[in-house]
Amino acid sequence: MMGFRILLFAGLVSILFAARASSQPADDLVRPVSRADIRRAFRPAFDSEEEIRRTNQTLIQAVRSRGVDFVLSREEEWSLRLRDASDELIAAIRDAVPENEREARLRQREQEYLYNTFAMTFSQNDLNSKRTALSAANRFIEAYGDDPSLGEIVRFMKRSMPGLERSIRILERPVRPRGRRRAN
Repeated sequence: MMGFRILLFAGLVSILFAARASSQPADDLVRPVSRADIRRAFRPAFDSEEEIRRTNQTLIQAVRSRGVDFVLSREEEWSLRLRDASDELIAAIRDAVPENEREARLRQREQEYLYNTFAMTFSQNDLNSKRTALSAANRFIEAYGDDPSLGEIVRFMKRSMPGLERSIRILERPVRPRGRRRAN
């Protein structure tokens, strides 16, 4: 009877471990390739052109089979080229996301960047922050001013621009010494 209990217990434990293991995805085989995966692959210094070629081919195969969870901006493509990413790898990453979705995601990222830049610098009291906020507002309004879903943000930025311009003019003025000049 004791042997049966031990066998039953061992069977239950193995079933639980098997069930738990099957409920967890086999990370690197299932999930899409991430930006961090790409960066990690190009982090070490390569000793040869052959290592660079192999790394690029491995990543191309992974991207084609698993897809990606990100889109590349032009700046990120340039950065990858500096790290020895091949044009074929960059094309595979670009092609892994449909063009219309890629453009929409890049547009969304730019929109968030401009809004956050404006929001973070708008209330700062130094000249560079005021210039940065004004530039972000101008770019945001130029790119997204016709989007009705962003109307409230655009109106706020437009109302804020004259104040930012005034603040910039004031901050650009040379500082005059205070007090009276003494006559010799």
